[in-house]
Amino acid sequence: MMNKVFAGLTGKPFFLTIDNEGKVLEVKGFDKMFNAMIDSMPADAQAKQKAIEFFKEQFNDQQIKDQFAQLFTIFPNKSVKVGDTWEKSYSLGGRMKGNFKTVFTVKEIEGDHVTLGTKTEIKPLDEQMPMSGVQTGNIIVDSKTGLIVNAEFEQQMETKADNQTIKITGTGKIVGKAK
Repeated sequence: MMNKVFAGLTGKPFFLTIDNEGKVLEVKGFDKMFNAMIDSMPADAQAKQKAIEFFKEQFNDQQIKDQFAQLFTIFPNKSVKVGDTWEKSYSLGGRMKGNFKTVFTVKEIEGDHVTLGTKTEIKPLDEQMPMSGVQTGNIIVDSKTGLIVNAEFEQQMETKADNQTIKITGTGKIVGKAK
């Protein structure tokens, strides 16, 4: 089912307007992508309606801005060199609320590319579904634009729901492309 849902997203662009500090000011077109995802679900009308309610809570304009903000506010407001470290913190709402604190370390600078090691601690904000854990990885950032060129990460998380502990492990990859 998820393959069909994600296939429904293919070719559906959305646009972000970002200020000089990396703050996401506006999101356009996400609603079209959202509708395409729901339309591609192989489910009856009732299941689609439940999915709409879930996604509207998790992916409203503010949630989208918050989730993408972390991708654009990587560097501190100063020059960096190999060995430098700094922290960035942010919070996410929605169904899986959490506080995130990332420590960035400059591992290498080659031309316009800066390779950073990252370690993110995730702490719960919600007692009904507390989520905690750690995410580690490496990202390559274009120093001129501040945009991610490549990123790979691993997650080790845990949440509790209905008196059960759920362990979540995962890996991810981001491949950036500038136009």
